[in-house]
Amino acid sequence: MSGSDPTLWPIEPHTRVKHELLHRYLQAWYPILASPSRQLLFVDGFAGPGVYLGGEPGSPVVALRALVEHDRFETMSASTRGFHFLFVEERPDRVERLKAEIGQLSIPPGVDVEIKPGTFEDEFSVFLRRLNDEFKNAAAMVFIDPFGYTGFPMHQIRQLASHQRTEVLVNFATSSMDRWGLRRPEMAGEMDRQFGSDRWQPILSIGSVKKREEGLVGLYQSELAAAGRRGLSFRMVNRQNQTQYYLIYATGHPRGMREFKRAAAAVSPDGRFEFTDLHRPDQASFSGWVTQEVAVANLSAGVHDTFRGGRVTIQELERFTDWHPSALARDLRPALLQLEQADPPGVVEVEMPRGRTRRPDTFPKGCFVHFAP
Repeated sequence: MSGSDPTLWPIEPHTRVKHELLHRYLQAWYPILASPSRQLLFVDGFAGPGVYLGGEPGSPVVALRALVEHDRFETMSASTRGFHFLFVEERPDRVERLKAEIGQLSIPPGVDVEIKPGTFEDEFSVFLRRLNDEFKNAAAMVFIDPFGYTGFPMHQIRQLASHQRTEVLVNFATSSMDRWGLRRPEMAGEMDRQFGSDRWQPILSIGSVKKREEGLVGLYQSELAAAGRRGLSFRMVNRQNQTQYYLIYATGHPRGMREFKRAAAAVSPDGRFEFTDLHRPDQASFSGWVTQEVAVANLSAGVHDTFRGGRVTIQELERFTDWHPSALARDLRPALLQLEQADPPGVVEVEMPRGRTRRPDTFPKGCFVHFAP
């Protein structure tokens, strides 16, 4: 490919990781949500040309391949009302290239692809109306990956969240927002639209860049939570050790959170939830600021603080772990063991179902865990 092609650009290391994460999560998401009573929808709101300068696939192709190359595709296809992909792109040259890239794929029956030229905000308004009609019983995953920090107002995210089985993955450009949004009075109205209120304004007075970033991400997540979509974020860092953006995932179901964290762990074997490309691009990896030891300790403390003095099913503790911002499902057993073996113990009894005997250091299905006051 020519390096002078204005439609394409080189892929960045953090983009490779983002796409790997998207691919892994969708490979889990598709079969979990597949059902004869619903369609599965994937929306890419800032789709781009579908390919990078070096020939690497863009997010629309990543999402399609995650489905059609899935080893359970035939089973899913037979047990689902259909799959629908909506790709929105504003620039005409990118639209034409995306059509060409999609045209090279073998799209099986039952998989519909729409490529819409226009802004995400305009086309998403149409899509939200369709959710009330032709896609009424559908499950939807919406990927919002803009070049800037505007164009996906909170009122639309709230409308999406009013539908039961909907999730979002947002590229939240805190660096650009901090530099160009917070500091420009003429952008105040747009900032209000992005957050759904003017609650961002106190962040202006925070002196630390890092604290302002954290404030922006925390506020955005709180607005998502108010709409019924809980989630997590992790920070993508560039070669200058500066924040590139945060990826924010939000869902209404703990299983979605569990699978997204599992996908994140799979692409970050030496750490969790913070990616850096400070080193060679071909050695991209997540930084290890949240180790398993730290996650287990945080989960242990959170479980005891929440359920102190209570009798709790292991299933409820699993759901609590799913919603935890950094702990994985595998961290629950060591966290409970840590509490049981503490002095004084935080777990005082593991009550087994009648007729069953507990094996040492296990917390089997059906048991109740009693916590110290």
